[in-house]
Amino acid sequence: MTKRAKYDPVQVGRALLFELIGQHPRPLRTGELVGKVVADQSDGREVATARKALVELAEAALIVDRGDDSVEPTRAALHANSLFGAA
Repeated sequence: MTKRAKYDPVQVGRALLFELIGQHPRPLRTGELVGKVVADQSDGREVATARKALVELAEAALIVDRGDDSVEPTRAALHANSLFGAA
């Protein structure tokens, strides 16, 4: 991810969603998911961008929080992915 993209919630959200879909049906803990996408865990801005992107994905009903600090893609996200053949 480019330096500019790593602070863009849309770009980071795309990477998070593709990673989550790629791991499906295994849900991922949010920290594990963020760790797979964020290049520099000590970069607070990059981590905050990833956290914001997770909130935006949940608000868009593309991911669901399972209540145990893990998330998984919704049926809608999986269906859209199969339609677009993205991941």
